[in-house]
Amino acid sequence: PADAEYEVLETLSFVSLTTPGVVELEEGDEFDATARIYANGVSQDDVNNNRVTTWIGVNETDGDPAQWPESAWELMEFAGEENGYFVYSSEVAYRRSISTYYVAVRSELDVEATVKYGGLNGFWDDDSNPNAVLTISEQAPFRYTLVEWNFDNESIQPSFSLPQNDGATIETVGAEMNGFSAGAGGFSLNSNSWAAEDSIPKYWMITLSTENLENILLSSKQYGSGTGPRDFVLQVSLDSENWADVPGGEIEVGTNWTTGVVEQLSLPALVDNQPTVYVRWLLNSDERIDPDSDDPIASGGTSRIDDIIITGINPAPQRVEVWPGDTNSDGIVDETDVLGLTTNWLARGPQAIYDIVTWEERPVELWIPPEATYADANGDGIVNQNDLFPIGLNFGSSVSETKSQDKIISFLSVERLKSGEDLEIFILSEDEIDLTGISFNVLVSGVDPNSWQLRSMEPVEWADDWIANQKLLDFKRKSDDSVSGAFAYRGLVEPRMTSRLVKIRIEAISDWQGSPSIQLNRFSVANGREIHSIDNVFISLDETGNITQPISFIPERTELLPNYPNPFNPSTTIQYKLSNDSNVTVDIYNSIGRRVATLVNQEQNAGEYNVTFDASSFSSGIYFYRLQTNEYVRTRSMVLVK
Repeated sequence: PADAEYEVLETLSFVSLTTPGVVELEEGDEFDATARIYANGVSQDDVNNNRVTTWIGVNETDGDPAQWPESAWELMEFAGEENGYFVYSSEVAYRRSISTYYVAVRSELDVEATVKYGGLNGFWDDDSNPNAVLTISEQAPFRYTLVEWNFDNESIQPSFSLPQNDGATIETVGAEMNGFSAGAGGFSLNSNSWAAEDSIPKYWMITLSTENLENILLSSKQYGSGTGPRDFVLQVSLDSENWADVPGGEIEVGTNWTTGVVEQLSLPALVDNQPTVYVRWLLNSDERIDPDSDDPIASGGTSRIDDIIITGINPAPQRVEVWPGDTNSDGIVDETDVLGLTTNWLARGPQAIYDIVTWEERPVELWIPPEATYADANGDGIVNQNDLFPIGLNFGSSVSETKSQDKIISFLSVERLKSGEDLEIFILSEDEIDLTGISFNVLVSGVDPNSWQLRSMEPVEWADDWIANQKLLDFKRKSDDSVSGAFAYRGLVEPRMTSRLVKIRIEAISDWQGSPSIQLNRFSVANGREIHSIDNVFISLDETGNITQPISFIPERTELLPNYPNPFNPSTTIQYKLSNDSNVTVDIYNSIGRRVATLVNQEQNAGEYNVTFDASSFSSGIYFYRLQTNEYVRTRSMVLVK
């Protein structure tokens, strides 16, 4: 055929929303709406994407999107070219409130004077190409663990509990407890003497509280020897005298942990929201487990129980606002907030609707207990070491622009130090105090804040075994002219009694001028779940109150210490100790293990050192720093936040 030329009219010939017609989400979920656009002679080449502008529309009223207000529209992001179509995407659900919304798309080509609207499958039409429907509903209710026993610590105390169940008990009635044996995972609680005697009731029993909770579910596991008891039935009571059977609560125990299992069995509504509830596993026959024997339960037959978990939901949850890092909800982030983590250690509750960790209010369902709501500083639904990050990130931030003045608890003047000299500072109490943790702030005034640095900070002996068993949560921070610290047991433990609390060592990095002094501003004590400030403490330069002359220290062991501050921006200090002369390297690695900097590579004498890592040219993320000597290698992590 003869050559021919045709003029292509540049126009939008297809505008379509490509999301599902109905989208159902929970508050806090994310959803990317997508669209496809075809423009004759334009969309076949993605270099032309700047010629087409596309918006996503989300409106609470259905109908013709051409009538929607301009506030309903926002630009979509160009996602590429596919088979001649331009593809666009935009997140439309995150941080949108509970409601039903309608979604459409509109697009404009630079050579056309009007915009065109798209619904599902093509140009918008109420009948064939309507708007998509987006429904955002309330989050499903969170299920709390009221109390749990796993016996792995070889204790009959709960492994985990809400505060109302810290005193929950487990016992046998008619039978006898006999220590701990191998369980479904670690250990289980063992018992014997289950043989029938004059129809005396024999049972396992727990006592707990279900206050403020309903829809109670129970899980447990049982095991026995071949001559031990086989048949049990679950019952509940409010007075330990009048018992009701739990529907579906018949249990047949075997000689393995796969039989005798109760999995999230619903307890009767009569136990909802009660101050005291009794649950028992009642022996209801004299049949032994061994199927080949007609003999009744033997006097030496054993029964074991493990993994008892009671859960429930809050029937009337409330919504509150949390400032990330302010774990005690006093309006400011400081070292005291570290204690809020340990007193609520491993508490679990609803995840935050939005995973915000910067200094802004974050909505969340109020936990049981309420104080744990704020202790979940990063909003992931569990209180643990990860909640230190928002405390470090937002340290010093305050809800109010006017900050309260600290009370001076103790004050003393000190001698001027010369560069390289150290000074030890002790925090002591007038009387012995019971504690599971402490926090404090010490001000160094009268000298240039850049003339000294923190060398070490540690509890005085009372937490040695907690440190050895990695049970101590510690927090150390130097902020201009002060140091803040916290040391506390991770969870609940018997308190320690002591009057010797903390030893702090600072080093002059240049000669001190002026009139230096040390001032104790804040001191708080944790004891179990209670936290309170005290003022019967004081600072001293030794345990007799006399001034200790500056001295040089040779460490007993080589050690790489935590960097401070952490998280940091843009620089942080890395400290290490050398017990012997050695060739030393300190390297920095990124999150994929690539070395990105070497801070030290030389022979060094025994002593204590610090080096600054300036990350001004690095991007935010997790980094690792490694100390290597002739006989020692240790790596730690740190977080750069810009």
